[in-house]
Amino acid sequence: MRTNRRRLAVFLCWAVFLAIPALAVKHGGEEPGGGSPPLELAALGATPCHNGFADAYPCNNIDLESFLPLSDLGADPGERGAGIWGWTDPETRKEYALIALRSRVSFVDISDSKNPRFVGDLRGEATNTPNREVNVIGNLALVVADGNGSNGIQFFDLTQLRGVAGPPVHFSNTGRFAGAGRIHNIAVNAESGFAYAVGGNCGGGLHMIDVRNNFQDAGCWTDPTHAYIHDVQCVIYRGPDRSFAGREICFASAEDALLIVDVTDKSAPRKISRTSYAGYGYVHQGWLTEDHRYLLMDDEFDEISDGVNTQTYLWNLSDLAAPRMFATYEHPTRATDHNQYVRGDRVYQSNYRSGLHILDASRIAAGELREIGSFDIVPESDEPGFDGAWGNYPFFPSGAVAVSGINQGLYVLKPSQASSPSSCKAGPQRLCFQGNRFLVDVGWRNPATGETGVGTVLRRGANFGVFSLGTGNADVLVRVGKAGQVLNVSYGQLTNLQFAIGVTDVKKRSSRRFYNGANNCGGIQTVPAALSTGEDDLFALLNPQLFESVKPGDGIPEDLDLTAKLGVISAPHETGTCKAGPMTVCLHDRRFKAELTWRDPARGTSGKAKATRISDDSGTFAFKAANGVDVAVKAVETADERTRIVWGSLTSFEYTLQVTDTLSGEVKTYMNPAGVFCGGVDEAGF
Repeated sequence: MRTNRRRLAVFLCWAVFLAIPALAVKHGGEEPGGGSPPLELAALGATPCHNGFADAYPCNNIDLESFLPLSDLGADPGERGAGIWGWTDPETRKEYALIALRSRVSFVDISDSKNPRFVGDLRGEATNTPNREVNVIGNLALVVADGNGSNGIQFFDLTQLRGVAGPPVHFSNTGRFAGAGRIHNIAVNAESGFAYAVGGNCGGGLHMIDVRNNFQDAGCWTDPTHAYIHDVQCVIYRGPDRSFAGREICFASAEDALLIVDVTDKSAPRKISRTSYAGYGYVHQGWLTEDHRYLLMDDEFDEISDGVNTQTYLWNLSDLAAPRMFATYEHPTRATDHNQYVRGDRVYQSNYRSGLHILDASRIAAGELREIGSFDIVPESDEPGFDGAWGNYPFFPSGAVAVSGINQGLYVLKPSQASSPSSCKAGPQRLCFQGNRFLVDVGWRNPATGETGVGTVLRRGANFGVFSLGTGNADVLVRVGKAGQVLNVSYGQLTNLQFAIGVTDVKKRSSRRFYNGANNCGGIQTVPAALSTGEDDLFALLNPQLFESVKPGDGIPEDLDLTAKLGVISAPHETGTCKAGPMTVCLHDRRFKAELTWRDPARGTSGKAKATRISDDSGTFAFKAANGVDVAVKAVETADERTRIVWGSLTSFEYTLQVTDTLSGEVKTYMNPAGVFCGGVDEAGF
């Protein structure tokens, strides 16, 4: 059953590419963009990550140096991005990003990372292929493609890029190794001088090519139990298993297993081990730590087939004959993971719709990873699927990271040097919780205008806060508190602006940004209390993108204009007759009277909520005084001269909000069913 489900998942991901013959559906899930058209995006220059955003892109500790859309990379109409690699000229020290597209590889000089320059391209022997990859050995770029004909291995002398100062050049092959045919991917071992083509001829196994000797064919190797290899990394091994010290070892991602092969003798490669694991979806790609002690693996289909969050699997390689998966890092999103690389103690992951993630692997021996940076190139979704970041190249001496966006283009990113505070002091734009251990702030962005800012605290308590996002009214609610053996972190919202809740553990000096979900609803995440106060990392467990609950509700539509009408009001603004009281909030010059009743279905208790004024247009309700706030409500007079009622919530209790227009007598009620954690908006308004 597992095999059939995996094959079905592979088929669904490839089948959307209607131009590929049926045989191309066999292996891999890399259908760029899932059939959706490339995006029409504008180029961007340097855009620092500020208040959780770089332009429209959610980010944390990673700045956007520049962005070139596909149209600026020589792409044909409808052409999409694929693999990426990099080259640093050993003479000039200039840095180049090599981004593969469906029909070509484009060369971009990113030496001035804020002003990249498209130098030229190399058109493929096979074009319009769903999968194209590029790698570099010495000064040669090696290009392969899978699907739509035989591409072979094109090789190109990258030193030709030095003399290009004018318009982009259409380069020709320096040479071509035609004997390889269709290839899914290619790896190189610069130390041995060999290239390893996989997922093509040789039954889909290892095709070994001696690059030093004019691309001499060194032979094939296939595993008789399961021939196909999807990706591979080959190294001169210097890890802890001394029986293989100094030998050339390949670590292959072979669909259902980690496959380890000794290829020192190319005439007689030897399988060392083949190890699978329970619940595999599609063993896609992996990368070694620099000491060869551990391997980090991604599974491309577990998120889709099993409904889990993004998973990174950690393998102990102390015994190559019996490698052991000893830990799993669960990411905070559900995005499909794709390619990852290790530089020093940092892991650079391209996780499709959630973009680039940088993890600290300094405690990998204890089975721990910790996210220290992110840049999301698909702001609208972090769901599983095949759009967004295909790959990244983090090995430039400058520290720049090049990322290929399937429907987007080339991003040049650079980790920032921002440091986390070592103490928490409450202020106008920050809250402190749990004995001043956790600092909370809110950054926001208006997608209509591009304006950004930092939230202002309108009300605070021991376990909650109410923020305004530049409106002067309640816009975001946050609560952090213990309940028995768990710690609850929740938010509610009365806005459809983008915002990022920053949570910093000042004890560990680590931070994370938590973005509001696509339906502008709010949510809650529960973690064991011991994990927030002990030595484990709270931020490895919280969900920063959606805070999804089982029933998130309808929320506030993204396209609804909630821009407050400012300045002159066309009609006389009458004062209403609402009288504020312990259970009543008055809104909009006392025109609207708001009251709220609640019911706890588990205990059967109910009552009227206690009211607190926040501003002339907003207020909060608490079911119990200790809660501080459970629901907030506000009135927004919008540009269409209607007044809309908006509410946000920190509860999944049943409640009914009743709003009376004291001028017209009209009464509206808004009900939240039990089990739904969400706010909402009266789109019709008064």
